[in-house]
Amino acid sequence: MRTSALVLEDFLKEEENAFLAMENEIEEGEEIDVEAIESAAFERGREEGLAEAISVKTAEVEASLQEALQQISSDITIVEEKIAAETLGYLQTIFSSLLPRFAGAGIALETSDRITDFLNDKTRAGSAAPRINARVSPEVIDQLNGHIEAAGADDNVLCHPDDTMPATQISLEWRDGGAEIDAQAIIDDILESLNRAISTLSERTA
Repeated sequence: MRTSALVLEDFLKEEENAFLAMENEIEEGEEIDVEAIESAAFERGREEGLAEAISVKTAEVEASLQEALQQISSDITIVEEKIAAETLGYLQTIFSSLLPRFAGAGIALETSDRITDFLNDKTRAGSAAPRINARVSPEVIDQLNGHIEAAGADDNVLCHPDDTMPATQISLEWRDGGAEIDAQAIIDDILESLNRAISTLSERTA
């Protein structure tokens, strides 16, 4: 198939026009302010770099603050546990001294109640109320006598002071039996619990 002269001429004219258009674009491009473009690009890069630097620095500061807060929290916990351990130590010292006295007062009342219940049980069973001899520390004998008299059982109970008896213990004897009332085990349990708590806190703060 042959191309006519008119078609070929038109094709060449279109190519020439396209080439001229490209030249015009190139010539117009030479008039672009390259310095302004570079300056704008630099400014954008500077702003982006500054923003990134600020972001990184902010993250570092936040991490440092978080670490400092965690350390402060840990230090506060240690101080609190040390204070708690010292407080328990003071309580242990105080309890070691005061618990036997409190126990002595408590054991006198407890013993009086048990004696009264025992005598009442005997009476209800139709038996004669036995005479009870109580060996008790001189520290609590007056308290025991007072409780027994208040209960109306002083005719059946005779309290004997015994220097070998601790204030936390009372020994009861009657014709066919006897009983030991001892609060020392309770005191020992309390002090042992304090010792365990102190040891645990001391290990944490060591």
